[in-house]
Amino acid sequence: MNAHPENPQSGRDPQPDREPQPRPGPEEARAGEERPGSRTALWVTALALPPLALLAAASWFGRWVRPSADDWCFLPAVRDDGITGLVGKFYFDDNGRVANAFLVGAYAKFQVAGHQWYPAVSGVLILAVLWAVAVLALRRGGITVPRGLPLLLAAMVTALFLFVTPNTYKTFYWPAASVSHTLPPVLACA
Repeated sequence: MNAHPENPQSGRDPQPDREPQPRPGPEEARAGEERPGSRTALWVTALALPPLALLAAASWFGRWVRPSADDWCFLPAVRDDGITGLVGKFYFDDNGRVANAFLVGAYAKFQVAGHQWYPAVSGVLILAVLWAVAVLALRRGGITVPRGLPLLLAAMVTALFLFVTPNTYKTFYWPAASVSHTLPPVLACA
């Protein structure tokens, strides 16, 4: 026996004029509150700013880069024979590195300006490749992280990879060395 008599209106809302308000779930923001992960994502993104600022400042200093001894040999070859002429010279006469010759020709095509823009272009390229690799690795692993973490990871690795060396000029500012020794490991990640 049931102590409470059956009420035919027990399933109805006691105040039928008022519309039911949806209750915010754990992922939805309540009135006057932020989403739980938004503050963390903001801090993670803010932590990415110092390595990005370092990369931007170093790229800005690339304006003072001038061609080195080897580069003065590449510049006339590209000017006279084009990029394909330099690729042929590298392949048949020098070292057989076709991809290296193509990348050297790509910056040497613009003469001294190519050398000056190389740090900015290579820094952005390395950052973009590492950012994409981080996003894809986290996505494939099914790992949920704050929104700015792949950028933070890519920015820190780029800054460490380019600037924590005994001779930053060879890894970042000197295009011939960077094309041969800095870009290949990064592009191998992709």
